[in-house]
Amino acid sequence: MRSLKVVFSFIALACSALAQDGGELCQLKDGNVGRCLALEECPEVVESIKHLQKPQTCRFEGLKAIVCCPTTHSEVGVKSAQQCRLNQALVGDNKDTYVQAEFPHLAALGFDIPGGIWWGCSGSLINLKYVLTAAHCLYSKQLGAVKYVRLGANDLNGTESSAQNFKVLRTIQHPDYKSTAVYHDLALIELDRMVQQTKRVRPACLNTKKTVAYDELYTGGWGLLGISEPPSNNVQKVQLRSVQIDDCQRYYPAGNTLSRGVVSEWQICAGEGGNDSCKGDSGGPLQRKHPDNPNTYLIFGVTSFSKRCGSNYSPSVYTRVSHYMNWIETIVWH
Repeated sequence: MRSLKVVFSFIALACSALAQDGGELCQLKDGNVGRCLALEECPEVVESIKHLQKPQTCRFEGLKAIVCCPTTHSEVGVKSAQQCRLNQALVGDNKDTYVQAEFPHLAALGFDIPGGIWWGCSGSLINLKYVLTAAHCLYSKQLGAVKYVRLGANDLNGTESSAQNFKVLRTIQHPDYKSTAVYHDLALIELDRMVQQTKRVRPACLNTKKTVAYDELYTGGWGLLGISEPPSNNVQKVQLRSVQIDDCQRYYPAGNTLSRGVVSEWQICAGEGGNDSCKGDSGGPLQRKHPDNPNTYLIFGVTSFSKRCGSNYSPSVYTRVSHYMNWIETIVWH
């Protein structure tokens, strides 16, 4: 068998890291988060070396190799929190004036149409391979399945050098979602390759706590500018506030697609006068700036439905991300 020293001599890729207790965080080649540990402390890497697989190193300390070791935490929210800390370490201040640059996780979802692509929904990049969106955005009766994802673009009709275009490798809708109802309206899109992280393209963080008592929430996307207005070519930003569930129930009583009305365990209500998400914004994030890093956003909800966008009287309903963290992490950070 080749010696470890010979194997290590072929390693060229070092992982980026953020110092934390118990080892630095690092980005594995598959997009998952690991920790920088001494080789002898990581049995998974030791085993892979026995099969002549090249380990991924963080650095060398003399002749001692510090390798990127997969994490094995099972507690819900731990892996997404690790990804969040890593995101903050990799990208600093963003002075770009585009709204899209403020939301570098914002994704446009595209469908085939004759002669082009129709960008009909939005989503959020949550690691280097997956986009979080609404389940109802995965398929259109008129256009078929979602096929494309664009990141880093402000103008969807433009040719910005910051834009990264992807094909959809696979889609995973939440197993409890039914097209005849509006509950569990959540899905994941796996991209056909890893994203290249830049100041205009990087993942957002996910909120793991149920509380959403904030007056300063935001949504964004390329949706209609109003109920009888055309869609926007550029990313639009709207400020909202959370709406108490009792107030929300008055607008959305139990009915055909809402057999239990709005369910606070699964859903969030938000709105602010004439400000609202609109058609085309579906699947996009309900978010606020991360309290520990103002250059990163924390996603609380995914845009699901509303009565009339921009109505002075009706808030929109968002799928509550914190309720679904176990499902998300099982797929994204497997």
